[in-house]
Amino acid sequence: MNIRQLVRESNFLPMLAFVGLLSLYSWWTGSVNSPWILLIGIAAGMPHGATDLLSSSSPFNKAAALFYGANILALSALWFFWPGLTLGLFLVVSIIHFGTEDSLSRQWSWLHAHESIVRGSLVVLLPSLFYREEVIELFQIVSGADWSYLLDEKVVKGGLNVWFIGLFTLFGHAATQWSTWERVLQTFLELGLLVVVFRVLHPLEAFVVYFVAGHSLRTAFKLRDILKANALMVLILTGVTFGAAACYHFFLPEKLEMDSKMIRTAFVALSLFAVPHALWRTHVIFRKS
Repeated sequence: MNIRQLVRESNFLPMLAFVGLLSLYSWWTGSVNSPWILLIGIAAGMPHGATDLLSSSSPFNKAAALFYGANILALSALWFFWPGLTLGLFLVVSIIHFGTEDSLSRQWSWLHAHESIVRGSLVVLLPSLFYREEVIELFQIVSGADWSYLLDEKVVKGGLNVWFIGLFTLFGHAATQWSTWERVLQTFLELGLLVVVFRVLHPLEAFVVYFVAGHSLRTAFKLRDILKANALMVLILTGVTFGAAACYHFFLPEKLEMDSKMIRTAFVALSLFAVPHALWRTHVIFRKS
């Protein structure tokens, strides 16, 4: 692997391009954490998850469709009755999913688990470290619960210290398992780029950059043939998910401003699709190992 291939596989250029565009947008408009950026970003990043429901022999993968349906119904109920607990569940599942999917170790192993935890937890830790008050406000909007005690400065810094221990031990772990130095370099360059993204941009914009230009683009490139062949079905499934999340707001007892409602809609829609997708994909990884 040469440096050019390393940069291409790591999506450095798309992520940097997104950082530049969103920084310019924030400077031009004077606004940050735009709900429109979040909605558009999530809508652009979600379709790759719909490929779980497609089958080569029939219009639907029936097992995946039943699994998704059961999870969406359960999550909808959880969001209605216990939104704070559901947001916590969503964050834990997201850490596992982002870590396992972005890990360079493709099959289950202790190195895969180690790398997955380090990668996935960084996406949650960084915004809480750099923009703690904004994250608390966003979590309050999404769940209606007070997260200040869970995101206390001492808790966040303690979590970061544990993460650094995981990072340094990952360096040694990867160096003993991987035969090429490029894979070790790629891992640490990608983690370094995430630090830059989450430091330069505010939480919602930073998440959109990672979710679209990092996680989703990499996965969509692998699944490009399936996405092209089933483009209409993928778009319909994505639209239905947003519709279900939007309907959720008709039953909310509290009144929210439009921007807050859009932010909550985006996160609920993402969770309805992302949680079953994450669990299904993790199951596939374990089954292949």
